[in-house]
Amino acid sequence: YNIAPINKSPFLSDILISIMNEYVVSITYTQHKNITTYIQIYDLFYRNGIWFCSAYDINNEQWGTYRCDYITALKFKNHEITPYSREALEQFQTNYEDTYHNISFRCQLTSLGVELYHKKNYPNMELVYIDDVPYITGGYNEDELTYMVQYLISLGEHVKIIYPEQLKNSYINKLKSILNTYN
Repeated sequence: YNIAPINKSPFLSDILISIMNEYVVSITYTQHKNITTYIQIYDLFYRNGIWFCSAYDINNEQWGTYRCDYITALKFKNHEITPYSREALEQFQTNYEDTYHNISFRCQLTSLGVELYHKKNYPNMELVYIDDVPYITGGYNEDELTYMVQYLISLGEHVKIIYPEQLKNSYINKLKSILNTYN
């Protein structure tokens, strides 16, 4: 069972063509603000009703994950900008993963929490057992704090944040905010 696509992603075929042919593309991206940039897309994936692509932003020289439904324009630029090899893109992604998620976290899980983790998890986290106790460990970036809190709240009473304090405090504040909607 999979979740049906939540929003239309009109450029999926062009994204796939750009990956297969190692093209650089110009996109207009509207998730947080309306920007136009040059990217080279490494992969395309589907998670919980949303299409995503991982790509190297050539203008900003940084790796990123993009929601395909927020791409409102896409043009091939394969004759204007020299593309990177697949190996170079893979190295950009590895460097990103090694440095971007720079705040370590650990959360204890119940047995149902383990099941929920298996149903939905992300590349910046892993399930580990320490003295037969299950934990989610990994790293996140300051920019992802709100998203991490939302993810952990989705685990309900089946997660307990061990560290860092910033994540724990943000989680508690979000729970208080939710409770205040009922006052």
